[in-house]
Amino acid sequence: MVNVDLGKKGLIVNGGGCAAAFGAGVLKQLRVSGIDVDEVAGVSAGTLDAAKYCENAEDECIADWQEFERRGPSYVFNRMDWVRSLSRGYLFENKGLCRMIDRINFNKIHASRYNYEVVVYNKTLGQFELISIRDLEKVQDMSRYVLASCSMRGVFPRVYINETLYSDGQIFEPALEAMMQRGCDTIFLVLNRHRGKEDFASVPSKGLFDELGDSGRTMNDYITQRVLNRMSVEHKDFSVVCADDSRDTLPGLSRLISSFIESAKRGSIDFLPHRLVVIDPARNIETLDFHSFKSGDITAAIEHGYLRAAEILDKLK
Repeated sequence: MVNVDLGKKGLIVNGGGCAAAFGAGVLKQLRVSGIDVDEVAGVSAGTLDAAKYCENAEDECIADWQEFERRGPSYVFNRMDWVRSLSRGYLFENKGLCRMIDRINFNKIHASRYNYEVVVYNKTLGQFELISIRDLEKVQDMSRYVLASCSMRGVFPRVYINETLYSDGQIFEPALEAMMQRGCDTIFLVLNRHRGKEDFASVPSKGLFDELGDSGRTMNDYITQRVLNRMSVEHKDFSVVCADDSRDTLPGLSRLISSFIESAKRGSIDFLPHRLVVIDPARNIETLDFHSFKSGDITAAIEHGYLRAAEILDKLK
């Protein structure tokens, strides 16, 4: 159990396709550790994990991921789809994705204490938006925004909602900024892929899907680094709690930690504990990618998330 006053708490679960199974283990550990947050946001596939947290259904979330593993990647990423869909501008139909979203009880989330939000990209206006379930006239409309947030551009069809075109949220920055502005003292940021020194470019390509995966990873890493770099400049009142190996693989965290220490030396910050708790994998599972996995990969990612979160949460004690 974490027996530290964390103040107002926020939780952001980032995406990563199949790799988001890591987040299911993290959220289970948060609950076991007695951490109950106030605000919850999801990005892309992380919206599925975040929704189940708001339902107090972490075990169900894990069961859903394990059911996905049992059925295999084609349950969502059916490679036969692209024969029919490529001419339409995307690779996969979203029927399997819709089946996973149908397992979410949005009425229960709306009635809960949590402010559940998802990040989407508004293609019509050319901007990222943060959609809150509390702001919708029809609660079930949230399922469409979750679908949009999970619909990676070029991978799944984009989603029309009220004559507006939406697609994958892709970045956690809108949620992070909103939680800071709303006075969250502690923000848990779940990153579902290890950004270490592995050189993915050196791995022999197996074709279009692997090239697409490499492109997505590179863009996600770039965005993550950009956000953390900006945060190190604009939010010096936030200290960082993370695993020691994450400080080496995410330079933005090192800058944020250094700026906090320097500000503390100058006495220019308030020691009210504002924390960004970054929970990311210690390693990648080689055969677990955003669109594919081998038997046992999903379960291994969940277990790793559970143990990795315990390691990092121990630093709060």
